[in-house]
Amino acid sequence: MLKLPIIVLGCLSLVAGGCGSEKTAQQAFDAGDYVTSYKLFRPMAESGDRVAQNHLGVHFYLGLGVERDWSQALLWYEKAAKQGDPGAQLNYGLMFQNGYGTNSDIGAAFMWYYASYRQGNATAGRYMDTLAEDNLLSPNQIDYAKLRARQYVINPVVAEQGSEGSLFRNPQLIGEP
Repeated sequence: MLKLPIIVLGCLSLVAGGCGSEKTAQQAFDAGDYVTSYKLFRPMAESGDRVAQNHLGVHFYLGLGVERDWSQALLWYEKAAKQGDPGAQLNYGLMFQNGYGTNSDIGAAFMWYYASYRQGNATAGRYMDTLAEDNLLSPNQIDYAKLRARQYVINPVVAEQGSEGSLFRNPQLIGEP
């Protein structure tokens, strides 16, 4: 049996462009090479990678390496947000708050901000607080949005009850006497 030196095995990628010189999708994105990052993120996103899906949403939202398309941004943010990606949840909430690619829906925006906030996204917490402080939602709408958000909180970092007060102001909403 022929044993190849480890260095040769590690560099068999020379045919594909050089030993270790391939950019990752994130490296391409960070370097501002948006066409390459889109091409690299796309197959990952299509296979269900939530981080890649959020990045495709960003590509479409801002028109980075692709034509700006808010409906495509909304689609990719939704896929990632429903899998529990906190960045996508924030982005998806912004789409609903501003009516980009969809009708404006402050309740949906708050729900997605809350899911993101519960997973440690402080920016989402600020957006959520602003909506609540501006009285854009009733206390019952806020409670209902929090209840709906629970299913999308994959990795809770922030407790459900805490600095924001009681989760439910209306016990009848959740079936309590």
